[in-house]
Amino acid sequence: MQTLSVKLPDTLAYELDAAAKQAPTKLSKSAIIRKALEAYLHGTLKNSKSQAGSFLSLAKGICGKAKGPKDLATNPKHMDGFGR
Repeated sequence: MQTLSVKLPDTLAYELDAAAKQAPTKLSKSAIIRKALEAYLHGTLKNSKSQAGSFLSLAKGICGKAKGPKDLATNPKHMDGFGR
């Protein structure tokens, strides 16, 4: 097994320390980092950026579903009284 040194921001190091102490089986910090890295590299994290896609692909189910004026973004008359 290889050794790797990692610099962590203070807040992340604190969270890692707390997670290690609260783990039911008292996992070491190294074990938590290994599990997190494996999950990230194998795509098992549900909120990983590699699965995020574009905003349009994420919002495709709701895009175009609102009813209202077709020229809302371009017609100045829709801005009357806005911000008052």
